[in-house]
Amino acid sequence: MFALSKYWTWGELCDRWGIKKTEVFDFLKKGLQIYTDMGDLEHCPGKFHRYGILMAKQHSILTPAQIYNYLPDDPEPKDSVLPNHTDEDIKKAESKALEFISKVQRNKFLKIKNEMSAIHKDDPQHVLWKYFEMPESHGDRRDLLFKYKDCLFNIEEVVKSEEINNMKPAQTAESVKKPIRTDSEKKRDKLINMFREAQPEVEKLYSVVLFKFGYKAHESDEKLIQDLVLHEFNGNINFYKIIKENYLADINLYKFSRDKSKRDFIGKLLLKISKDRHLGFNSYQNLYKMYLEFKRTPTNID
Repeated sequence: MFALSKYWTWGELCDRWGIKKTEVFDFLKKGLQIYTDMGDLEHCPGKFHRYGILMAKQHSILTPAQIYNYLPDDPEPKDSVLPNHTDEDIKKAESKALEFISKVQRNKFLKIKNEMSAIHKDDPQHVLWKYFEMPESHGDRRDLLFKYKDCLFNIEEVVKSEEINNMKPAQTAESVKKPIRTDSEKKRDKLINMFREAQPEVEKLYSVVLFKFGYKAHESDEKLIQDLVLHEFNGNINFYKIIKENYLADINLYKFSRDKSKRDFIGKLLLKISKDRHLGFNSYQNLYKMYLEFKRTPTNID
């Protein structure tokens, strides 16, 4: 049976060590493990694993499509970037493709490949946190913390890490407690989470309106805009997890003030989501202002 009493949360660990949330990743690189709320190990995300980063750099020099051009014909192509060829086929095609790029780029490609081989030998599944690299993007850092905010740390492993790194906790284990949050802070957290979850969906739907009607959307037929938005929604139904079809069925969603189509469209959508979540907002204009502030200054990043 999984015992939560044997674990500390991310926030509790930060309080114990007196560090920022993002600084915990430095200790993950040194061997500290994190766990899900079911006690399973959490692995380093591929996007920020050194192997994945190097692969992206390698593909920027020589793409799989370029290598594909020098592969022998495949009688039974598979549904993948590279067809069903032997490693030797791919190796020969890669060597051939390298002949047609500059010497500088070729040397860079081979240097990256050697480092990738060394990492793969040490970490075949590409999951170890020792190869984690902190993203430079503020948005990526925010998303990382949001993804792992509910993860846990084994208390015995934390104490062992302190011994290895010769650390003295800023607080004793008994004094580590979750901070008490006010109702307004809790509401703010819920609003931030809503913005974070809804942002890709509302922005994608508005991009459809903008592409078709431009900034003159307020002069366009409301039913035409609605049909276009519903077509996008139903055609990519698996993408939309937050927005519901009944939101888009409301014709008032497509009534725009002059030069305010983005505010009116996204603001009204956010208001519908907030009402479903009982967040207590009544003005879509005010909600949109808070959304813009969220986009300018992402929060919950230490």
